[in-house]
Amino acid sequence: MPSALVRSSGSSAASRRVLFMVLACSVAFFIGGLLGFAPAQEEANAQSSTTEQPNIVFVLADDLDYASTQKMPEINSLLAEQGASFEEAFVSYPICCPARATILTGLYSHNHDVRGNKRPVGGFEKFRDEGLEEDTIAARLQEEGGYRTAYFGTYLIGYPAGDPTHVPPGWDEWYGKLNEQKLYNYSITEALQLQH
Repeated sequence: MPSALVRSSGSSAASRRVLFMVLACSVAFFIGGLLGFAPAQEEANAQSSTTEQPNIVFVLADDLDYASTQKMPEINSLLAEQGASFEEAFVSYPICCPARATILTGLYSHNHDVRGNKRPVGGFEKFRDEGLEEDTIAARLQEEGGYRTAYFGTYLIGYPAGDPTHVPPGWDEWYGKLNEQKLYNYSITEALQLQH
């Protein structure tokens, strides 16, 4: 488990990166691909040269509608055209925490049981207390695929529930935004796991 540090925005290069990502995308999390993140070196060396694993970068933009994207051409040229765009996608429970729980676990909301943004039916504490942090895509990619993982931005509403040093399992780098409703002058939990 990495040790965690709480920082205010603007106090380090890492927090400035988070500020940019949060302002540009409202929330973002990245798995692999960023800053040279790829399968751990010893894992990569053990793989056959013909079975190279791809880097994965996932960007989630909250409340970003189609009309807004038309005023932000870099979203299309840098993200959609060079990656994947899901134009006919749907979500089973289209509010913040249930949708994020689905994204992080791959489970439908009736299976992960996060049914709202606040406890007792939802939010960060419900996600954590149900043991869902132990089996996220990050934990699986890290354990089974040898990936290094990083998270930047807002996690789940209610994070960190009184423990600003909490870092969910499965993340090698963690820049979790505290005070999720603040756009400026907010704090982050910053953690770096030195060994994978």
